Amino acid sequence: MISGGTLRLDGGGVADYTAIRMRAASGGGDQIRISFRGDNETEYAQIVGKVTTPASGSGTATGGSLTFRTATGQILYDRFTILEGGNVGIGTTSPAYKLDVQGTGYFSQPVIVGTPTSASHAATKSYVDSSITGNISGTANYISKFTGSNSLGNSVIYETGGNIGIGTTSPGNKLEVVGGTTMLGNGAWPVLAYGQSGQRVSMISDVGNQFVNIGNMLADGTVGADRGGNLTLFARLTTGALDATGGRIFGGRENAISGDGAGYLSFFTTTTGSFVERVRINSTGNVGIGTTSPSYKLDVNGNTRITGDLTVTGTVSYGSIGADWLNANYGVWSNSNLYMDVDNNNDGSNFFIVRNGADATTLQLDETGNLQTSSTIYPGTGSAIQSTVGIYSPSSGLAFLTGGTTKVFIDSTGNVGIGTTGPLQKFQVNDTATAAFVVTSAGQVGIGTTSPSGVFQVGGTASGDGADVITGGTASADSELSGSYLASNVSDGSTATRWASGGGAFPHWWKYNLGTGITKTVVKLRIYTYKDVTGAGLKDFTLQGSNNDSDYTVIYTGAATDVADTWQE
Repeated sequence: MISGGTLRLDGGGVADYTAIRMRAASGGGDQIRISFRGDNETEYAQIVGKVTTPASGSGTATGGSLTFRTATGQILYDRFTILEGGNVGIGTTSPAYKLDVQGTGYFSQPVIVGTPTSASHAATKSYVDSSITGNISGTANYISKFTGSNSLGNSVIYETGGNIGIGTTSPGNKLEVVGGTTMLGNGAWPVLAYGQSGQRVSMISDVGNQFVNIGNMLADGTVGADRGGNLTLFARLTTGALDATGGRIFGGRENAISGDGAGYLSFFTTTTGSFVERVRINSTGNVGIGTTSPSYKLDVNGNTRITGDLTVTGTVSYGSIGADWLNANYGVWSNSNLYMDVDNNNDGSNFFIVRNGADATTLQLDETGNLQTSSTIYPGTGSAIQSTVGIYSPSSGLAFLTGGTTKVFIDSTGNVGIGTTGPLQKFQVNDTATAAFVVTSAGQVGIGTTSPSGVFQVGGTASGDGADVITGGTASADSELSGSYLASNVSDGSTATRWASGGGAFPHWWKYNLGTGITKTVVKLRIYTYKDVTGAGLKDFTLQGSNNDSDYTVIYTGAATDVADTWQE
C-alpha cells in the first residue's frame, strides 16, 4: 500500500520487458481489474482485462478483451471495449466492426472512407442504421431542399402515392408539371418550351431547322406493320386523367422493310375512342380523303361539296360516272376543257344531270347531245328567254324545243323553220300544216304561200293599221296609207286606195323631206299610165282629192288604154 505518494515502475531496458505483470486465476470471468477509488473508497472507474479462454492450471489465455468502465451514481458501466479480434465498441461490449458505435457520434474533421479492396464491390457503401434527430423543418410529402448552409425547407417537388408534382399538390400522373417548363438540349437536340408568353406548347429549335423527332427504335429490315411516330392530341375529361379524345397525326414509312425512306403522313379523328384515318399524303404528294392509297394529287372517296368558287387552270376529266353523280354548286373553268365520258354499258342514258334541292332534274344532257332544262334561260341582258327549253342536235339539223315540242328547226342546208321540222325555204313559218311565211333563197318573201313569184307576195286577205308610202327620207304623220282602202278591194268596183292628209292639211298629200342640200323641184304627185300593166282587166281610174275627207273632187281621170309611159303631175 502506498499512501500519499507516487508509485513508479521502471523497466529493465530489454525489449518487450514487462514492468508490471498481473496474472489471473483460472476460471474465466473478470480476471484482472484496475480500480480507481476516492478517499472514501468509492470506486468511480475500472479497467478490466478479461481472459476469454484461460489454460487449465497454467493461467495462459488464448484470447482476451479490455473494457473501460466509468461510474454513474456509484454504478459502473462499460463504456469502451476492445475485443480479442481488434473490434472496438463504444456503447457496446460486443462490437461487430472495427469501430462499432451505439449512440451519437461527432467528428470534428472529415471522415475518409477508403476504396473497396475487392472487385466484387461496385462502390463504397455507407449507411446509418439508426434514427436521426435534429432541427429539420418542412411539410409532409414535399421533397426537402437546403434553404441555407445548415438548414432545410420545402422545395416545389411534391410526392404522393408514387406520383410527382411540380407546381401542384395533386399530381394525376407519374410526373405532372403546372407552369412554364423549358428543356434545353446539348446543342444537338431541339428545345421544348411549354406555356411561354401566352402559348400553350411551343417547340423551338436553336440549331437550324431541327425540331422535335417522334418515332420508334425498331431496326431497319424488321418485318411488320408500317413504322413511324404518332402525335396524339388529348383532352382531359376526368380529374387526374388524360383521355385520347382528340386527333392524331402519324408519320410513317410506306414499306417497313425497305430502306428507300419513302414516307407518308396521315391524319386521324375519333368519335367513340377509336382512331380512324381521314386524310393521307403519300410520298409522291398525292392527297387522299377517305382513301389510304390516293392515285391523284387530290383523290376523294365519297361525296364532295364546294360552297365557294372552284377555279381550274388545267384539264379536268371524269372517267366514268356510272350510277354516281357529279355535283357542284359553282364552277369556273379557265383556259381548260371539261371532259365527261359515258361508259359503253350506259348507252341511252342521261350522263349529265343537274338537280335542285328537291331532287328534281333542272338540266339534262343525254349521250346523243340532247340538252333539256325545266327552268329559265337568261341571255346577257338578264331577261328570261323561255321556260322549259330543250336543245338537241339530230342528224338532220338543230332543234329548239319548248314544253317538249320542237318550235324552231335548222336543217343541214341552213333552212330555218318555225312550226315545222322540214323547212323548204331559207325561212319558213307554219302556223298549221300550211306554211305561213317563207323567204326563198332568191330573197322572195311569201305570206300565205310557199312559192312566191315576186319579191313580196301575199296569199290571202291582208289588213293592217297602215304602212309608210315613202322611204329613204323623213315622212310626216299625214303620209300614212289608210288601212281601210287596200289594193285588194279593187275587185269589187269600189274605191281602191285612199290617202288623206292629217286634219285636212293642204296642199301636202305626202309631206316628204329629202334632207338639206337638195335643190331639185319636188312634184306633189306623179302617176304612170298602164303601159307597164299587162293582161286583161284594164280599167279606167279616177284620182280624187278632198280636204275634209268627205267632199271629194276629181283631180285626174286615166283611160284604160295600152299607151306609152306618160307622167301626170
